[in-house]
Amino acid sequence: MRNSRPISWLKAALKDFEEFPEDVQSDMFDALTIAAEGDKSDKAKPFKGVDGGVFECQTASKSFHLSYRVIVFSRFFPLFKPVGIVAGF
Repeated sequence: MRNSRPISWLKAALKDFEEFPEDVQSDMFDALTIAAEGDKSDKAKPFKGVDGGVFECQTASKSFHLSYRVIVFSRFFPLFKPVGIVAGF
């Protein structure tokens, strides 16, 4: 069994995430699961302008031709373990 940390969603982020197209949700959830297990997905890039511990996962919808992103906060843990998620378009 994998040692996975629960994902915490900030405010309306989960509601926003659930409005993403299914293909985007699937890609992002895979990246978030990898993060919750203590690793870093190849989709996760350091979030510019913030001093460490914050990553951005971005993907495009195949059906809607739009870009979606999720911001992962992990700053308070020694490894890449998220404490909060902010979703957005």
